Amino acid sequence: MLILSRKFQEVIMIGDQIQIKILSFDGRDIRIGITAPRNIPVHRLEIYERIRSDHLKNFVQRNHISKRFFFFIRQLCFLSVVPF
Repeated sequence: MLILSRKFQEVIMIGDQIQIKILSFDGRDIRIGITAPRNIPVHRLEIYERIRSDHLKNFVQRNHISKRFFFFIRQLCFLSVVPF
């Protein structure tokens, strides 16, 4: 994990196409702006997890996979979401 310090209005670049800008901060809340190409999805982690779970559920239903196997696969998928 890379840890960076930024001040108000400063930008972090990820590659050549993704910018993360510090827009404001108020106590413990920080607002950031993310500029990325349209083909790169950007989500908060909780939304991303919900999307992955929904995709997995749809896959399980389409392929008639048992619920027990589904829960096992889901745990494997979510273990890789946030690497530390």
